[in-house]
Amino acid sequence: MSQQPCIPVAVVMERVAAPNTGKAWAACEAWHFRVVDVLPDEGRFGHPPRKMYDDAETSRWLYPGLRVGLFADDCKADALNLASDRPVWFVSWRVDANDPSRVEITAVSLSSIETEPRLAAEDRVDNLPIEPELCAWLRQRPCLPPGRKSSPPGRWALPVSADIYTATRDTDGPLVAGAPRLTQARCELLQVIGIVDEHGEQRSIHIPAERPLTVFVDKRELVTLMTLGARPELLVLGYLRNQRLIADVSEVESVTVDWDVGAAAVRTHAGVHDIEAKTAHRIVTTGCGQGTVFGDVMSQLDGVVLPDAQSARIRQSTLHRMLETMRQQDSIHRKAGSVHGCALFRGAEMMCFVEDVGRHNAIDTIAGWMAMHGVGGGDKTFYTTGRLTSEMVMKAAQLGVPIIVSRNGVTAMGHELASRLGMTLFGRAANRHFLCYTGTERFDSEPEPQRAPVRVVAG
Repeated sequence: MSQQPCIPVAVVMERVAAPNTGKAWAACEAWHFRVVDVLPDEGRFGHPPRKMYDDAETSRWLYPGLRVGLFADDCKADALNLASDRPVWFVSWRVDANDPSRVEITAVSLSSIETEPRLAAEDRVDNLPIEPELCAWLRQRPCLPPGRKSSPPGRWALPVSADIYTATRDTDGPLVAGAPRLTQARCELLQVIGIVDEHGEQRSIHIPAERPLTVFVDKRELVTLMTLGARPELLVLGYLRNQRLIADVSEVESVTVDWDVGAAAVRTHAGVHDIEAKTAHRIVTTGCGQGTVFGDVMSQLDGVVLPDAQSARIRQSTLHRMLETMRQQDSIHRKAGSVHGCALFRGAEMMCFVEDVGRHNAIDTIAGWMAMHGVGGGDKTFYTTGRLTSEMVMKAAQLGVPIIVSRNGVTAMGHELASRLGMTLFGRAANRHFLCYTGTERFDSEPEPQRAPVRVVAG
């Protein structure tokens, strides 16, 4: 499958104070909003929304860091839009529930079909005409020969890299200085198959996709990962980091994933120092979707320093809220099963959630996300649906995360390693149940009253 091209954009919203007619206006009726412009975003606007001007009655706000996928839906609604007499941007937005004087831009699209779920979620959708020059260029995109690039016209003439790579930020937040350029390769995560159940009934179900991704570093083949393919660029970065092949993402110039050939090409600025020696020693692991660990990574854990027990703690009520968040999380596992999920929490707030065919892939992807955004692990909690083996404990420690929660159990080596490093491990954690295996000094217990045993009396 080919990667989906995209255009980085920013949206300008205008806010006007509603006229005071003497009535008791609701907070949400005190302002009128409208979309004023859709601008090319070359990365100079930063990430958070910012005020452009404000005269007490009318103000304009810039919302950067958005992407418009090109020709993404099978119904070709975007192509029909561009071929119409009045092609438009579809800008979806909603009033901020906590601050009715602000809005949140939820999506920008060329496809009317993509607005349907937004409208179902009670978002508002505004239409804004597309500039004729840009519209003419967009109409030509599907007709370009494979591999040929074409730059947008006028003010939309972004750098060539913007045709394939993301803009200089990610929608998850601002990036660290020197962050590499990443493609945004996309592929189908689910597949529909026909089955026969125990009742002899034929029906269709979803199963997760699984595909090989061969990683090349500076044209040298490194490893083949079996992956779902949700965020392959971050998976590759996290893998390189967790294998200690790179110390910082600034060492990487770009990661290009092409699902047509099932390959990820990593280009570094100065090569990987002593890569032959680092990849010579292979350890076969218990990991799903990943079979080897390069080098003597375990020996490097002696240099891992985690925050002390007073600086990094977790309350039982916070743990319960985390588990409830995971219970309600929409997931591929809920639709199809057969995948592992991992999440990074700050308190009870989920910062990042990843699913993959193997738990190692999921934690590597989170490691890539943390590295791209400069997120430290000292005040975080790591959640996984997989068992806590020594490799999983090791990777969490490398990320600087002192507390791990698993829906599954723990192995003896995982327990030993966590004890040695002063980490807190929770296992068998679901609903309001859990077992704290190690690191009780970080845990603020809030015991629940035990239920009285139910006695069954024969009648």
